[in-house]
Amino acid sequence: MKYHFAKGSLKGFSLKGSLQYTGERNGVQPGWNAMEGNKFLTAYSLYDAAISYQTEKFSIGFNIYNIANIKYATNGWWCPEYREWMFETGTPCNFRLQTLIKF
Repeated sequence: MKYHFAKGSLKGFSLKGSLQYTGERNGVQPGWNAMEGNKFLTAYSLYDAAISYQTEKFSIGFNIYNIANIKYATNGWWCPEYREWMFETGTPCNFRLQTLIKF
């Protein structure tokens, strides 16, 4: 969602917020020990926010990603040989500052 202030003392400011949801995903690779049964990577939700200011010739924005610093797996699989998960972790809380100047 984004809200842009078009009038008044806050003219040019924008507020943004977003939610990303990823549900459970199967973590058992085909052909690997079916006796293990299904194993799933857990579901997660990520929250992002931003504030920005823009004029005709200039803009500046500050974005924050994964505000709650959720620990999550972007992808992975269950390894029956070691009886443990192999996975890649997602990006922790981070931010970006961006500017634009038009000549």
